[in-house]
Amino acid sequence: MVHHAQDRKADVPADIRKELEREGYTEQDLADLVIKDDYTSTHNGVRHLYLRQRWQGIEVWNGDLAIHRGAG
Repeated sequence: MVHHAQDRKADVPADIRKELEREGYTEQDLADLVIKDDYTSTHNGVRHLYLRQRWQGIEVWNGDLAIHRGAG
């Protein structure tokens, strides 16, 4: 099943948020993210989460983040 989650305010899990901060993203960078797509591959169970940064409600050009996580 493919689920498209266009433009929902992102509720980024705490462990992912901490990992992004370790990689150099600031709290401000992560303050206003929207989900552009969110689905799980049926063949391997990997979740694909695509986020986009916004600033004052405006989407940031090239402000995309892709997170891919295996089950378990």
